[in-house]
Amino acid sequence: MVWSTARRYAAFVGISGLLSCAASGPTREIAAENGFDRLVRELGLKFYSANLHSHHFMGRGKPETYPCQIGAEPPFDDGRPCRNNDAGVNEKIEHAEFLDYFSEACRYAKERGGLDILFVTPHTKSGRENTTDVGAQDFADRQKLLKTLNKDFGGSFYCGLGQEAGSVSTGNHLGIVGHIRSEAPRPTEPLYFPTGRYDLAYREIADRSRRGEKFILQFNHPDVNQDLWWEELSAHVGGGKEALLNDYGLDDFAPMGCFLNRAHVTGVPGACAEPTGKSIDRNMLTRSYSAMREASGDPFRLIEVGRTGGATTNSGVAFKTVRKRNGKVGHGSLDPEIRDYIHYLNMGFRLAPTANQDNHHMNWGSATSARTGVLARSLAEEDVIGALDERRTFASEDQNARALIYARLPEGKAVMGDIVETRASSVRLTVAYDDPDAADAMAALRVFYYRAGENLGEGKEMLFPTIQRLIEFRARPVLPSGAPSQVYDRPIGPLDPSIRAGQPRVFDIPLLEGEQYLFAQLTQRDQDRVWTAPIWIRRTLR
Repeated sequence: MVWSTARRYAAFVGISGLLSCAASGPTREIAAENGFDRLVRELGLKFYSANLHSHHFMGRGKPETYPCQIGAEPPFDDGRPCRNNDAGVNEKIEHAEFLDYFSEACRYAKERGGLDILFVTPHTKSGRENTTDVGAQDFADRQKLLKTLNKDFGGSFYCGLGQEAGSVSTGNHLGIVGHIRSEAPRPTEPLYFPTGRYDLAYREIADRSRRGEKFILQFNHPDVNQDLWWEELSAHVGGGKEALLNDYGLDDFAPMGCFLNRAHVTGVPGACAEPTGKSIDRNMLTRSYSAMREASGDPFRLIEVGRTGGATTNSGVAFKTVRKRNGKVGHGSLDPEIRDYIHYLNMGFRLAPTANQDNHHMNWGSATSARTGVLARSLAEEDVIGALDERRTFASEDQNARALIYARLPEGKAVMGDIVETRASSVRLTVAYDDPDAADAMAALRVFYYRAGENLGEGKEMLFPTIQRLIEFRARPVLPSGAPSQVYDRPIGPLDPSIRAGQPRVFDIPLLEGEQYLFAQLTQRDQDRVWTAPIWIRRTLR
């Protein structure tokens, strides 16, 4: 049996008593004053509210040279010294030193942003010699300050430092955390790589990981339909699209790099021995993505599914809503970010969802209602990094909603983010949801279910139909079968059970042979949504 993290959580042993009070039948509610808190306590863990992607003013020159009006280009794009005042006017905030802006980011996130965890992730766009990059000394100064800041927080808040690496036009942005530690004996060398050369970045990550560093990678603001092209490449020659088939280094590895005639790929002996055709197909994608994981040592753990765009142009502090629906209110249409999430899962990445704010103004935590929930032992640095590495996160459009999925099998127990094996023909799945607001006391539940590597119809048709495969909750839960659903806006209805805040529900879900994974979506009455990390389950028959 392969069990990725259960041995680390001896406290899981006590959970079996919690579920024994459930009534018989395939679907049961757990009677408790607040079964959610009880479940989390039995797990020996706690929930924390996080923002894993933000910026602060690190500019060159003085604050007065920076524009605060929305849409104006700053001379150095890594956060602005600007925030709305009490009158709602975007004004300059001036500190004596750049490091004071970093300190304020951490303290503001705790005191006014309502967060427990903040990662500041400066841009490193092109390479260490580029004057628009944040330099190694800038990181070293902030890393040194982190130790004092976190000591002052006394375990009530964790402030972290990471990177947002890459360039949007040549490979999108890669979130990197875990390697820059506040308790490190010496400054950490940031990861720099030439624009678009993710192959070099992944090889350095793998090498440094072998030497004991910890890297956790997050796909920042993915956009599959914009950045892939499903027809003959010649149809878009000259239109610029051929330059975008490179998300997170896709074009830096065979066979995609062969298809696009990238010299650093075609120049490797034997890399492009096989023909690749004239258009992208599923095999080309899966092999290239697999090569990315192999080259890097597979530290990919997270993907943004909550919208961040409102924060980059929002200087306000009023917890702006971030949802943007494709379908009617009460319908089940998938937002592009969730389609992207499913796409990368289906391509073999084991990722947990996040909902960050990408703050470029001084409103860390208060810019939007988006939240990344983190399930960890404590706010100690090792526990926070460990929880992210184990994919124990959920993404929420509501600032105080919480969600969790948990599974029981004869071989043991698993929490969202785990990878497990079993011989059992079914799994007992607990879905827990909580929100203190009376208006959000009930939510509609959907459980997405996928077989590893199944064909979801990736291609140009993916621009419109959904690729949602949902468990149907009839007399007993029924796994999806046949082709992916072509119903774009199936209303939430009888096949989607409701769940009450503080009262986890338990379902017996059948399992098929091989690897499968499932995750939950909770939809509140105001249409805010919460997505949990998956649990990956491999069923073997011997």
